[in-house]
Amino acid sequence: MKIKCPVCGATLVGNVVCQYCGTTDKQVLNASNKKVKEYRQTGNTDMIHMTTILPSDLVRWKVVLYTILLGWLGINYIYVNRPIRAGFSMGTSIACVVIYTLNLFVSFSSKTLQLGFDIIYEVIFYSMAINVVIWVFDIISVLLKKFKVPVVLASKEK
Repeated sequence: MKIKCPVCGATLVGNVVCQYCGTTDKQVLNASNKKVKEYRQTGNTDMIHMTTILPSDLVRWKVVLYTILLGWLGINYIYVNRPIRAGFSMGTSIACVVIYTLNLFVSFSSKTLQLGFDIIYEVIFYSMAINVVIWVFDIISVLLKKFKVPVVLASKEK
């Protein structure tokens, strides 16, 4: 089984230590996603690496289901501990629903207010369009097992 090293990107084949950074395939296979939040809170972000191999503390069918059904809202990113992407997806989705609802029910008497609202509407519309494109790419990457999740590698065995 070929494994990409999440630290340097080299290919690890079999029971091999990465010749570039010393990472072992056992470290990658025993990595943890649940520790990511703890490491971010303590400031050890240099210990967090991205990998396409889902760690044992994440369930593949949940990642697929969350991405397909709720990916536009960012729920898949919450599940895999990617808060910035989750915030972008959730923020644009909620803002889009709010601004679209306002556009249906509110009419401005002032042209200046209407122009300001139209600018905000356009910005949110294009942000949501970017969000939808990211969502489609996420669905494809999850189905092709290329979706990257943050992990903390297991400690090296001596």
